[in-house]
Amino acid sequence: MFILGIISSYIAHVWTGVLTALTPPTVATGTNPRGMATSTDGKSVYVVNYTSNTVSMYVRNTTTGVLSGRVDYPTGANPWAVVVSVDGTSVYVTNFNNATISMYSRDTANGTLSTKTDYTTGTNPEGLTISADGKSVYVANTSSKTVSLFTRNTSNGTLAIKVDYPTGLFPYQVIMNYTGTNVYTINDGDNSITQYTRDINTGNLSGQVSYATNTQPYNISISPDERSIYVSYYAVNLITLYSRNITTGNLTFFANYVANGTSYYNVISPDGMSVYNISFNSNTISAYARDIFSGALSGKTDYAVSGNPIGLTMSQDGNSVYVGTYTSSDIKMFSRV
Repeated sequence: MFILGIISSYIAHVWTGVLTALTPPTVATGTNPRGMATSTDGKSVYVVNYTSNTVSMYVRNTTTGVLSGRVDYPTGANPWAVVVSVDGTSVYVTNFNNATISMYSRDTANGTLSTKTDYTTGTNPEGLTISADGKSVYVANTSSKTVSLFTRNTSNGTLAIKVDYPTGLFPYQVIMNYTGTNVYTINDGDNSITQYTRDINTGNLSGQVSYATNTQPYNISISPDERSIYVSYYAVNLITLYSRNITTGNLTFFANYVANGTSYYNVISPDGMSVYNISFNSNTISAYARDIFSGALSGKTDYAVSGNPIGLTMSQDGNSVYVGTYTSSDIKMFSRV
């Protein structure tokens, strides 16, 4: 079904992956933005601002991709990451320096947030992810060296029943495949990926498996077809591709690709044809063409992004890419063609 979808997208639109700056090219945000997320309906973009202790909501023009109408909401101390539930009714933020995750109710009509509720998690939470069925939220707790499972009430978004599972040393990010059978963390302290088998009914994790990475991995992402996992690094100028067995979830090293230094995030386009990687020190976003059968990358193209890019998100329609810049405290807006 995935390949048929890609063929259909070829017929409807020949994607090149090329980025062009929108007009206007930037929009201001809070101080020192980090994590970013786009709602599945494409109407809202959220960014957490580490020093301002806020999450900013923007209205997204679904035709042009331009962001406007910024509204700021208070978070906990030093927010790090943000996700939006698939049904669009909830937004979650990790707060690095007070060991909490904040839940907000989201108005699906206009994207505004309300009813902030905080939940205690492990020490220095960073990455988080939510299952496609909306029943589970997972948080990577860097200093606790754990991933926490919260059971989510799909009616109102509230969280309960925290269960902690050991990870590798200093987990930075956590992801899940779309069918919900596996969870993976990237562990900076011991250069590893931890894989878990997930019970799709309860969300519980088991069967921990570890894979070696290169030095100081920071970000991990999974392709829409669930066959490829990509790792970006803080310390080495690489992106590593692992092939994923869609039955077992097990990973096999496939290849390394040249990247620019100090990579905080990479994202894969919804059609699976492009991978984008940002570099904090090089002030670039790099675009790669992705082979939809093997996952192999080629044709690296760099675009200048001033202000130390650190956050990255992409719209679900594949038309827009947004980059948060740490020292400029703004969002660079791109159209993808």
